[in-house]
Amino acid sequence: MDEAQKNPVRRSQAAETYSFRMDRKVYKKNGILCVYAEHEDSFESIALEFNLFQKEILRFNDVASARPLKIGEVVYLKAKKRQAPYGLPMYVADDKPLSLWEISQRFGIKMKFLLKWNPGMPADYMPVEGDVIYLKKPVR
Repeated sequence: MDEAQKNPVRRSQAAETYSFRMDRKVYKKNGILCVYAEHEDSFESIALEFNLFQKEILRFNDVASARPLKIGEVVYLKAKKRQAPYGLPMYVADDKPLSLWEISQRFGIKMKFLLKWNPGMPADYMPVEGDVIYLKKPVR
């Protein structure tokens, strides 16, 4: 009897195979691993690629349910942070408006904290040029 036959755990471990793409670049935003969506990517395909559950990917990205991804969209592979990195206390909206969710994705901040640092702004608020969006707890 060989070792794999004697020990069923080892036999099952030996049968496991993993596959992943070697050409996918993984980036860091605010210290959090992320990828940029490519042609025909979905939350499900990215979850499978990185051995995660789709629910995890959706939660990490503050998305309630799966939807089509846009090419170039940031998809976080870990939970976003409570605030922006040191030296980046706020975002001032310019003439190309970003939604609060887009700002949270851009800077790697959880939506619930972005809303906490900016009381009175609903989650669907669309900042207008000149609006100040706090990316950390504001000093008042």
